Amino acid sequence: MMATVMYTYRKVSRRMSVGAAILATFLILIEMAVLFAKPTVSFDGSTYYVGQGIAAFAILMGGLFWAITEMFTRAGRGFWTLAARFGFSFVIGAIFGGIIGALVHFGRLVIIPASAGNALAGFLLFAYLFLFGCIITTAAYLHGLNSTGKMKGGKQ
Repeated sequence: MMATVMYTYRKVSRRMSVGAAILATFLILIEMAVLFAKPTVSFDGSTYYVGQGIAAFAILMGGLFWAITEMFTRAGRGFWTLAARFGFSFVIGAIFGGIIGALVHFGRLVIIPASAGNALAGFLLFAYLFLFGCIITTAAYLHGLNSTGKMKGGKQ
């Protein structure tokens, strides 16, 4: 016997948050500055790390975690909801992203060749920045979107 699922319609709030848009713009500018600055190299024994590679991945994962948090929460109202959601999710994502950035040597493989004039590595940096911009603007848009609980499914 098959269960019938009934859905009810709920209005979706499409309010854009000015604070989230300003925060997204600020983050894109920071990521741009990190990606296109002169690389700094630090040594740990026989391994060297590029600080921009670690920072770039930390900011990317922080933004991704912020977007996921905004996707699964109700529409934010006010400064404190934005600060709490962004702060908690960005810090957790930045920790994971920094570890990933150090392990995959993104700076050594992409940022150093791009700063040396490699055209394909430069294209990869622009593509990376475009991806980051898409993720962050989506997170800013989702902060004002109330899609949680729009469709409630249940048995009759």
